[in-house]
Amino acid sequence: RGEAPLSHWLDLMDFQEEAYPRNYNKLRFLENHDQPRIASFVRERGDLENYTAMLYFLKGTTLIYAGQEFGDDRQPSLFEQETIRRDTGVDLSGLMSRLYELKRDILGPEDDISLRADDDLRIAVLERDDARARKLGVFSLRSAPGTVETTLPDGIYENLLDGAPVDIRDGKIAAEGKPIILQWVK
Repeated sequence: RGEAPLSHWLDLMDFQEEAYPRNYNKLRFLENHDQPRIASFVRERGDLENYTAMLYFLKGTTLIYAGQEFGDDRQPSLFEQETIRRDTGVDLSGLMSRLYELKRDILGPEDDISLRADDDLRIAVLERDDARARKLGVFSLRSAPGTVETTLPDGIYENLLDGAPVDIRDGKIAAEGKPIILQWVK
């Protein structure tokens, strides 16, 4: 909601990373029955895509609440039968499907993870590392462009979400506001 700096939340996530056993499996979600829907305060589709991609990139099991894939902003009742609204103009199910594949195929439960933020741009930069590869996720939570630093070697990479080329030069990556997930095989 922007009530605290993004870096504060990522610092808390980093603390969990140090406090929990290496192979922990925490449940991760953006919304549930106890809180307002993410789409009720994150209104832009690009922002929802970035939040969703970051959720999947985090270590742990990703939970999706009924209707979240359609950007439903109505909080359903636990006590009434309600249908999922699909007429919102948003459908993140294709993105979620691709993110699930990436989580299953390249994001291991024992990856080391580092998290940092550019608070001014509200861009989260997450790096995961295992014995085989390093993975980078860049998530602009305001869908705004910006340049962030990375430890991946310079070169042209493929954004594993959409196949677009991503150029890393002088240890920097120019994010255009869309979520980015890259992999560098050691």
